[in-house]
Amino acid sequence: MKILALDLGKFKTRCCFFDTETRKHEFLNAATDRNYLTTVFQKHKIDLVVMEACGPSGWINDLAVGLGLKVRGWQKSFLCIFSQNGNHHRVAAKKVPKVKRP
Repeated sequence: MKILALDLGKFKTRCCFFDTETRKHEFLNAATDRNYLTTVFQKHKIDLVVMEACGPSGWINDLAVGLGLKVRGWQKSFLCIFSQNGNHHRVAAKKVPKVKRP
């Protein structure tokens, strides 16, 4: 399963692409922009989008669902995917709960 974890910001979004089968990850800095995120969602083969519940999460959720993606959201206090020092990105992204395939 390929998971896209998003750390949403007003102008910039940090993306973490995580493959649960290979345990490999990749990061991308993206603009918090509808057209740009549409391109990101379509370019990568994503099974699940995970993001914090905050201001831009509403329209990003609608965008992802409109493209046929599954979306899960958490309160930032419950799931911290990213940290400022960069050391916790890989560890926290691997703690995203496994989702059974349909």
